[in-house]
Amino acid sequence: MRQARAKIAEHRHVTLANADRFFELFRALWEGSSGRHVMTLRATNNRYGLYPPRNIDIYYDAVPITEQLVRIAVSRSKEAVLEIVRSVKTSSPKESDLRELFTVLETRIDSSFENMVREVGVAMHDYLSDTALSPKDSSNAFWTRVQAQFGKGSGYRENVLSMYADQLDGHEEVLVEAAEESWRRVVIDPVLEYLAEE
Repeated sequence: MRQARAKIAEHRHVTLANADRFFELFRALWEGSSGRHVMTLRATNNRYGLYPPRNIDIYYDAVPITEQLVRIAVSRSKEAVLEIVRSVKTSSPKESDLRELFTVLETRIDSSFENMVREVGVAMHDYLSDTALSPKDSSNAFWTRVQAQFGKGSGYRENVLSMYADQLDGHEEVLVEAAEESWRRVVIDPVLEYLAEE
């Protein structure tokens, strides 16, 4: 049991190597043939990131993007932890209570992982909503600048999306920190506590 705890503790840190793709995926919502129309971008900016007639909420857009990135980046760590648990479970005697306990632990890890993914998605939503693009009114220089871009010639979409990129500078660090903290608190620490009790 002690060895399993030590091996799992080695996975307390995760690397979110794909955090740099967040803005690329955010930007893709507005570009290309399947992207949102340029007039929708204008309407969304005029409403400080929300455009209910088209069900657009740029703050919520961060959630599925973040969840996708976190699942891809952290799944390998989750699988490594599950493999340790499965290894201990299969090496336990068939009549041992450990088998049942480790089956419960596997389920907990899977559900904790999903909770962690959702939590990081919410953290990025909140970062956009409450920090990076806040306040959501005309007192925010960012919103005033993007709203003023329309009618200044070609390149509106590119100019506005470049302004978003500048405004969201630092988002990668926020995403990485949120993922690492949530992984430890929601997934790994409870597993280590569970194993300490047994």
